[in-house]
Amino acid sequence: MKERTRNSRLNKQSGQSSEKKGRMMLRLVSVLIGLVIWLTVVNISNPEVTRTRTVPVTVVNTEVLTAAGKCYTIQGGDTVTVSYQVRSRDAYRIEADTFRAVADLANLYSVTGSVPVTVEVLKNKELLIGTPAVRPQVIHVSTEDLQNKSFSVSSSVRGQVLPNHSVGTITVRPETIMVSGPISQVGRISSVGIMVDVSGHGDDFSGTERPRFFDANGNVISFGEEGPVTEPEEIAYEVDMLLGKTLTLRFEVSGNAAPGYRFTGAESAMKSVAVVGEDVILEKLNEVVIPGTALNVEGATENRAVTVDLSQYLPAGVKVRGNSLATVNLKVEALNSRAFQLSLDSGIETTGRKEGLVYTLYPSLISVELSALPEELDSVTFEDLNAGLDVSGMEAGNYTGRLSVTAPRGTSIASITPFTVIVSQEQEGPSGTFVGENGPENVQDPAYTETVRAVSGETESSASGSEAETGGVSGGTETTGGSAAQENQATETETETETAA
Repeated sequence: MKERTRNSRLNKQSGQSSEKKGRMMLRLVSVLIGLVIWLTVVNISNPEVTRTRTVPVTVVNTEVLTAAGKCYTIQGGDTVTVSYQVRSRDAYRIEADTFRAVADLANLYSVTGSVPVTVEVLKNKELLIGTPAVRPQVIHVSTEDLQNKSFSVSSSVRGQVLPNHSVGTITVRPETIMVSGPISQVGRISSVGIMVDVSGHGDDFSGTERPRFFDANGNVISFGEEGPVTEPEEIAYEVDMLLGKTLTLRFEVSGNAAPGYRFTGAESAMKSVAVVGEDVILEKLNEVVIPGTALNVEGATENRAVTVDLSQYLPAGVKVRGNSLATVNLKVEALNSRAFQLSLDSGIETTGRKEGLVYTLYPSLISVELSALPEELDSVTFEDLNAGLDVSGMEAGNYTGRLSVTAPRGTSIASITPFTVIVSQEQEGPSGTFVGENGPENVQDPAYTETVRAVSGETESSASGSEAETGGVSGGTETTGGSAAQENQATETETETETAA
């Protein structure tokens, strides 16, 4: 009995399962039939559909701005959306390259910076229904002055060469490059150069590199795709690899430039030289020193070019690989002079005053003349001179002026006006005129008048000799690249000048 009941249940479950499967098959068949019907209707009716494509904007007539010395930058993106109508069966044949979106800079509206965008159909025009539309209908551009600037091309290296090898001369072609772009971008560029990868190299090699832009600190500037353009776009280079060691050059300069001139530095296109020799000797060498006996600027009034043979300054067993001649340019610049007018009321600080005494100068204005390079003189003010006059111990009478002056760094004192210090009692003059800090005015006292006349004559008689005492300026020497040349300039030293009474 139990067995019969269980078989009945199994048959019932089996029938329900078959019924579910039948319903699922019916649904699937219905969907397939519906899809077939839809495809049939679409293929027969071929309805119109609307589609869109994203198209990049092509800017034309850029020479309009170039001729006006301007350049442009697109604001807010350089693509537009083109919408069009097409039959459903032809929709797949319309791609982004079917269209060309054009912005003509000849139609630039300068007030708003907007340029209309038009759409051209390049192919399959017969498949389109109506005229394609574009959104947005205008693009916005900003204009800026165009700058063209020439730069010398520098070179640097990265990576490690093979053992016992070194990088020699890197030759670049061309040596100068033209950079064009917005003035705000070109103005940030301090130098242009290439970086050559020497990793694993032991023999001479060559190649090309795209130039890089550097700021004043030597950092690479990245402008992206909207940055300045260069002509040419790539720089060719040739690298001479050396077996041995590269030594830097150091120049020692001797002598003094002529009076009124200054030695400002030594430079050479050859910064280092490749040498070969025994390892024991090369290990101790790091530089080649060109002594002052070969580089002398005594009495120079202009730049001097000196050609030296570097092989003469190498130890035995070491020789130059390649060219041993180096041209060293000794730079000499003319000094400018500038006079500062000082007085007790402006620029001269007095010490040691006593009550009841009046101190005046004759002449009342003292001229201090400095000598230096133009850029150094431009930054000097009379406060930098720290002019001082010590009147300690001076009683009533006449005294030779001794003005203490500090020459600012990079300058020297060319001359100081000779002067006399007149010390008198603070009193009323015979005519009732008060003799105060600014000296007597309209004094009728014959004795005082005679004193001023005497001082005037003494000062004029000593003026011709004072300039020799205060000193002419001779050019100094300085060292670049580690040299120890002398330089004749006063640096924060207090100069005291005594003039003849």
